Amino acid sequence: MKHRAAIRLKVSPQKVSRSPAPKVPAAYGRLLVELAARYGMDRDQFAEAAGFAPITAWRLAKGEGSVKAAKDARALLISRGATVPPVPVDDDDWTPPADDARAPRPGDSTEETIRKNLIRFREEAGYDQLGAADASGVPFETLRGYEGGELEIPNGALKLLASAYGRRPGDFFELSPAPPDLDAIPLINYRVRPGLQISDEDRTRLRELEHELNAKYRQARDAATKPPGTTRRSHKAKGNVIKSRA
Repeated sequence: MKHRAAIRLKVSPQKVSRSPAPKVPAAYGRLLVELAARYGMDRDQFAEAAGFAPITAWRLAKGEGSVKAAKDARALLISRGATVPPVPVDDDDWTPPADDARAPRPGDSTEETIRKNLIRFREEAGYDQLGAADASGVPFETLRGYEGGELEIPNGALKLLASAYGRRPGDFFELSPAPPDLDAIPLINYRVRPGLQISDEDRTRLRELEHELNAKYRQARDAATKPPGTTRRSHKAKGNVIKSRA
């Protein structure tokens, strides 16, 4: 015999309220479109390259673009060499970072790209002009002329400055070079007293000594900071000599 339940529970269907989709600030969308223009893309070309509809580029600039579209656009621009800040979400007060006037832009001449990178790389290495002149061997007044665009820089000076800044000479020609090798920046530099003339042979030998001193200094520094248990050791086991590394 079937028994009916004395109490029945009835669950009424409820409407599921969806939270509004996160928005990308209009200022960020406009920045994406402006960066695309710097790299030679109008809105239609930008949309096609990023993989979304042309109207999406318009929506980004109006503050109506989706987070996915903004991320796709950002990935595209980064692949082209642009520096793009992370995508902000629901931040109406977001403002674009100050434009880095040191960074070369598409359309700059080769000379202007080199000039901007001369200043940028020096500052990234932590030098003022006098310190960079001491570290590289390029005279102070000459270096100032290079950075001011008043003097044309020869390949020899580029090599000296690249070595002092932990860079490759080719980095000076690039819009978005790889990060510097800060460990390659010399820790010990020689300085020639102003007015003292030395031969090219002596200068070359001084450079060689400088490299040797820096290499020995780094070895000593690394050995002093090496964590315990990483040195080579020998011990005997059952009459056999076993060499191992921790």
